[in-house]
Amino acid sequence: MFSYFVNSFISFDAHSMTDTSNVLLQKFSNYVDLFNSLEDTASKEVLDSLLRYRLNFDENELKNVYNPSCIQYFESDIYQISTKDSIVDCGAFDGDTLATVLRLTNEKLRNYYAFEPDKENYNELKNKAIKYQLPGSIYQLGCWSAKTQLTFADSGTTSSQITESGSIKVDVTSLDIELKDKDVTFIKMDIEGAEIEALKGAKNIIQNQKPVLAICVYHKFNDIFDIPELVKSFGVDYKYYLRHYTKDVRETVLYAVPV
Repeated sequence: MFSYFVNSFISFDAHSMTDTSNVLLQKFSNYVDLFNSLEDTASKEVLDSLLRYRLNFDENELKNVYNPSCIQYFESDIYQISTKDSIVDCGAFDGDTLATVLRLTNEKLRNYYAFEPDKENYNELKNKAIKYQLPGSIYQLGCWSAKTQLTFADSGTTSSQITESGSIKVDVTSLDIELKDKDVTFIKMDIEGAEIEALKGAKNIIQNQKPVLAICVYHKFNDIFDIPELVKSFGVDYKYYLRHYTKDVRETVLYAVPV
């Protein structure tokens, strides 16, 4: 598969490239770096299949890397979550990830810190946290690189997001600010394209506590390259994995597990 991309990138005719091919050509060295840093064959197959899809838009490319039986964010062959974990859930929605965590830990957690700026989603999430009397905190805040206000589209769905076309203002913050005195062992991010800014705002936690990371890398075209590069720049000795969870281009997750 790797040789396929080498040949594809080299043989592109600069005058006939699509925008997609042009971007991938520019990112070829990033692709090589990412491919070589991935820990297992399954991760490399995910990367190659995703890039094949981006070149030919054939969803058949993704069939071999999509496994509906796997649990998104919590792949046991990558990291076994336990009752000892302090979990940070960025983009907690209405508690869908929380429900998975409770099932995997028999409703016992060391700590659970959740961030969800959408009011409707936050209220549902908070009610679930109260029901299970979870240790930790639920924040009606978005995750970003600094404490500020940003425009937001509050759809009450998983697509609620920070965007310039949003109709309301929401408060956002960084994990380094809100959780500076908290123990963190696991960070999940699914925040509709704000992952890079949120990771910048978690740099101190990542460098000092070395939590496991489960970060979505599909919301923006270059996320699959730029997010691993950003995490690597923090200087933490991580093992990197890539998994995919749908039959289309959505729901690709980068895992970083401390060595």
